[in-house]
Amino acid sequence: MARIKLEFKDFWEAYGLKKNRLVAERAWNRLPDKDKRVALAGIRAYREECQRTGVAMCLGSNYLLNRRWEDEPDVAVKPAQMSAPSDAKELGDMDTW
Repeated sequence: MARIKLEFKDFWEAYGLKKNRLVAERAWNRLPDKDKRVALAGIRAYREECQRTGVAMCLGSNYLLNRRWEDEPDVAVKPAQMSAPSDAKELGDMDTW
């Protein structure tokens, strides 16, 4: 059975946020093949989690270096769901800032 080579270009295309390529490629090349497979498979869930929580995706290099595919899902609310203080007094006396 032929072994499938997991190439950086596969990750780069799947991840989609094309910034900081050199660092991402170095991080990719340091991963063992089993981690490359899991990292690739985790991109969709990571992207969906970012969309659900309203958090921007990190650079591909950070996704790889920080093993973001292993993160637990965030149960925090979206920033848009957070309410502003109902009264300025909740913020304290703004004149003293």
